[in-house]
Amino acid sequence: MAYIDTPPVDVKLDEEAAIIQRECAAADLAGLDRINHAIEAGKHGNKVNECIPRRFRRWLRQNGLKKSTMYNYMLLARYEESVHRSGHTSIYAALRMIRKQTPSNKSPKDRETLVKHWKRESEAARTEFLDEIGIEEFRLAMSLAFYRRIRDLVRVEKAASNPDSKGTMLLKKALSHVRTADAPDASETAAAADLAEAMVCLRMLLRALGNDPTNAVFGISAATAARKKKAAA
Repeated sequence: MAYIDTPPVDVKLDEEAAIIQRECAAADLAGLDRINHAIEAGKHGNKVNECIPRRFRRWLRQNGLKKSTMYNYMLLARYEESVHRSGHTSIYAALRMIRKQTPSNKSPKDRETLVKHWKRESEAARTEFLDEIGIEEFRLAMSLAFYRRIRDLVRVEKAASNPDSKGTMLLKKALSHVRTADAPDASETAAAADLAEAMVCLRMLLRALGNDPTNAVFGISAATAARKKKAAA
């Protein structure tokens, strides 16, 4: 069962969102006071994050708040005293000071990574994580190679679930091996291996037909029409 964050009764998320939006807008304006608005926005961000940690990022998106900006402001709020003591009026300078003063005490080998976290989590937690990210963010983050692999896997699974597609795929594979075996430059050993593979595919096709060859229906007109259409284009 997925964990559901329930905010305390005294925390009104709509009001918090309105306050944060107002303070963020003020922090975007030029002036010496902008860092104070950033800290104020960060305080309310930390407050909401404590209430709904599991869906905080989704809440930010729903209220049009930029994640990176909010996390910066929340960091400023946690180190408010140090920021004021430093006299910094620049948000960027204050953040740089905080990060220099709080270096990571973990070596690169010991540092937690998303991959390590993923491998440590249960299957249910991984599912919840992917549901939280959403398909659109996942799609934008994936590499082209990863996308192509998913696309190919989906095609294979789709074909495997469709008896007609599976039969066509096995027949094509068998014919491909026969063509390779019949090639003029094919050695006797290689040709024998290809013919053996073709027989394996045909036996698999026969099993898919319930060991009854009369169940097979071979169509060539549609493929020929498609090929002619492609050639004409």
